[in-house]
Amino acid sequence: MEAAIGTGAPIIPVFIWAPEKAGDWAPGAASKWFLHKALASLTEEWRVRSGKLILRKGDTLAELRDVIEKTGAARVFWNRRYESPLRELDADIKRALREDGIDVQSFNSALLNEPHTVSTSTGKPYKVYTNIEKAASGRWRPWKNSNRRGSTCGARVYAIASESTSLTNPRRSSQVKPLHLI
Repeated sequence: MEAAIGTGAPIIPVFIWAPEKAGDWAPGAASKWFLHKALASLTEEWRVRSGKLILRKGDTLAELRDVIEKTGAARVFWNRRYESPLRELDADIKRALREDGIDVQSFNSALLNEPHTVSTSTGKPYKVYTNIEKAASGRWRPWKNSNRRGSTCGARVYAIASESTSLTNPRRSSQVKPLHLI
């Protein structure tokens, strides 16, 4: 979200429910309950700021393309997922949207060190935790250098930056005009 806000373009938050794509990582009852509460809270946060969280269900790529078409968005941002098959799905979505001419950026969501950033000297993943801990112990800690509040939402929201909508940047204005997109 920070990168999307940094563009200066209006932000269109989108959540797409597609649990069938999660394979073995599909949410259980407790996860669904937490997700419901998190989305309700996030929806209220956007409403208070005169915005709207767009909620969709279905094929993620098709739903993103539909929102992009309806809003004229040129950029899409999201936090990476690391579980297979979600990692592969995200890579396919990123590739497809880039082929459509959309600027797509993904970011570390909640890990101190992403799996691909800590590896053995031969480039392979560590298999023992203590070795990972030693390799990562001297790394920069983003929470020590940031005044941002962390998100405890747990919901995956795509931030779509659209130059063509009438929103103002929430960081630059206390008044954010409502979204009437869908």
